[in-house]
Amino acid sequence: MERLMLLDGNGLIYRGYFALPPLTTSKGELVNAVFGFCSIVLRGIQDLDPDYVAVAFDLQGPTFRHEQYAEYKATRQRMPDDLRDQFPKVREVVKALRIPVYELAGYEADDVIGTITVDAERRGLDTTIVTGDLDMLQLVTDHTRLMTTRSGVENTILYDPAKIRDRFDLVAGQMIDYKALKGDPTDNNPGVPGVGEKTAAKLIREYDTLEALYERIAEVKPDKLRDKLVDHREQVFMGKDLSTIVRDLPVEFDLDAARLGDYDRETVIRLFREYEFRSLIERLPAMTGETAGDAAEVLRGVATDGSVPAARVAGSARPSGWGSARPARPVAEGGGLQLSLDFDTVSRSQTSTEPSDAADGPAVASNGRAAPAATVQDDPGDLPAALAAAIADPSRIEVHAGGGIPPLEPWIAAQAAVGVGLYLDDPRPRRGSPLAFAMAGMDGRTVAVEGADDAAALRHLLERLDIPVVGHEVKPLLVARIAEDPAAPPTKVAFDTQIAAYVLNASLRSQTIADVVAEQLDLILPPVAELDSAARAGLEALAAIAIREPLERRLTDDGLARLYAELELPLIAVLARMEATGVALDLEALTVLAAEFATEISRLEAEVYADVGHEFNLGSPKQLEQILFFELNLPKGKRTKTGYSTDASVLEDLRPAHPMIDKLLEWRAYTKLRSTYVEALPMLLAGDDRLHTTFHQAVAATGRLSSSDPNLQNIPIRTPLGRRIRRAFVAGGDDLTLVAADYSQIELRILAHVSGDEHLRDAFARRADIHRETAALVLHKEPADVTSDERSMAKMVNFGIAYGMSDFGLSSRANIPRAEAQA
Repeated sequence: MERLMLLDGNGLIYRGYFALPPLTTSKGELVNAVFGFCSIVLRGIQDLDPDYVAVAFDLQGPTFRHEQYAEYKATRQRMPDDLRDQFPKVREVVKALRIPVYELAGYEADDVIGTITVDAERRGLDTTIVTGDLDMLQLVTDHTRLMTTRSGVENTILYDPAKIRDRFDLVAGQMIDYKALKGDPTDNNPGVPGVGEKTAAKLIREYDTLEALYERIAEVKPDKLRDKLVDHREQVFMGKDLSTIVRDLPVEFDLDAARLGDYDRETVIRLFREYEFRSLIERLPAMTGETAGDAAEVLRGVATDGSVPAARVAGSARPSGWGSARPARPVAEGGGLQLSLDFDTVSRSQTSTEPSDAADGPAVASNGRAAPAATVQDDPGDLPAALAAAIADPSRIEVHAGGGIPPLEPWIAAQAAVGVGLYLDDPRPRRGSPLAFAMAGMDGRTVAVEGADDAAALRHLLERLDIPVVGHEVKPLLVARIAEDPAAPPTKVAFDTQIAAYVLNASLRSQTIADVVAEQLDLILPPVAELDSAARAGLEALAAIAIREPLERRLTDDGLARLYAELELPLIAVLARMEATGVALDLEALTVLAAEFATEISRLEAEVYADVGHEFNLGSPKQLEQILFFELNLPKGKRTKTGYSTDASVLEDLRPAHPMIDKLLEWRAYTKLRSTYVEALPMLLAGDDRLHTTFHQAVAATGRLSSSDPNLQNIPIRTPLGRRIRRAFVAGGDDLTLVAADYSQIELRILAHVSGDEHLRDAFARRADIHRETAALVLHKEPADVTSDERSMAKMVNFGIAYGMSDFGLSSRANIPRAEAQA
């Protein structure tokens, strides 16, 4: 059978915008939504190999659903301008690909797609719908499948009838009734309060349809659930009407126009060049009558053309707002586009779904806001709805500002776990003071306190009750407890959403709570600038506990649950204790080094002045440029915007040209070590005279840890001077010993196991020095004759292979010609 691929245009554009970091061109244009859309489409063409492709878009203006229910999608915010600006670019690409567009006033793209799938099945086609969510699962049949993204834009999952049954234990036709019961925050479809995914699925499995459920409503147990179903019958069936996709619209589907292959490749390449999508050019499909091999050859030549720059992520620093524990700061002017991912943009699903009815009237918090009474829900599926409601109206969060904490012990003690949100004035746990601390229960109730004293009191209550916590980066809580009492057992961690998101996709540059909420729940947290500290902490606590369940499900589906539970989660407490304990410094040794370095720096300066004939500022690139290239007339190297470069690579090339170059490089080494370590490290000591770094578990794509403030991984060790600085790190007591332990070439052992390479396996079996063995093999020497420099070279080669280093990267790291690195 021939194959049709139907694209949900708006859904894929939104997906690209929210799933990808702020990708910009060299001109500063944001193009992440365009790149995401194109990536998904090309991935679909590659994986599905369709004969026909068509796309459906939403038109502006209300639909028949708004006429039925005035509040339909009412809580969605206005589309951000930088997303709106990308729609014309997407349509340009679609036009150049000659993909026909279908849209109809008064209806959504889902309805258009639903109608086309019926027509396609009548024509005997196998259809795959490509979308960014699961709203169209109801359309799945034996000849219609649904492909959606799980994370990013290229990690996809394909739903057919068997996959739906495996995931939900339902059939496709039951998805409408299932959705009507549980509600849909993205569409402001309330459903039944207290009925989440588990309860809704159970009811539909037992009664088959909504109609049958209400015909036999007297059989439903418990009574509380039956009463809710009865009370909300009208909105359940309204939700069913809203969720049902129309499949008989007056849409004439032109199959011949949708045939893939006869597209305007020249225009597509021009657009991809303009948007700097160099990596996508080579993925374009073959033209009609062209073999895949011929197309690949043509496109490879275009894609590797160096005149096409690559679009890049705006900024390299961690985003402000939700991406940082400190208050958001405005972006400096003049630096081009710096989208900070504060998500002060559009929400596909901010809702005002009402919470469960409380038994009593609302209490009043100390700040005058209404504080909803706690109502235990029978299903945690209500948590996303509670979060959506809090996003739409942050005043739902109970805030207690000053005067101590309210009587919360009975409520907290009744929770199996609580979501936590901690907002510090400095993201470094040992230095930051809490601006606010919040807890969210499984019932959706969220309580926040402001100020360091009340935050500490609420945290102490939680620790005394020994309730497990769910949070986004919970380590600061553990550090705070251990810092107060090193003998205290660590706070129990039920789940860390940041670590879970990292395990699921370690390559993402950003794993903020806002990123994960948008990814898992299609909800957009409000901009931090619009929230006070208590509201921010409260939303973070509620968001963390709301996204726990979908993250756990993803970990299980992707086979990563064991890695997360047995390795990454227990590591949090280990790192927290390391941070809280810190490391001691030998200040006397650093003082001696500082004096020696000062003497050496003065000596080198005097010798350089003697070589040149006069004094100047060795630290000034402009003055150094004048000395080197105009007074001494040394060969000029690369040119920058401000003049000729005097960086280390240029000076290395100039070593043979003048004796002062060696002294200048040595001077730079001493001054850098003095300013970066010898003078700076003592200033970073905390009140306990120890150095407390922050370890980052969810940053490096390789799975390695990183550290900051200070970065202890950058403490030098390769040179004699560096090793002297390293020796200033001490155990901190006469009865203590500092031990360094490391796996023996763990990456290369894995490589040997996976590849089956005989030389590697034999070397490890003999307990040989693997780097010396590699050097001997490459240089045709005996291992005993290999020099230390040759061994270092082999080490770079070994790890370059393991981590996919390019010949350019190896030549730069090893300081060898590129041709030699490639060989």
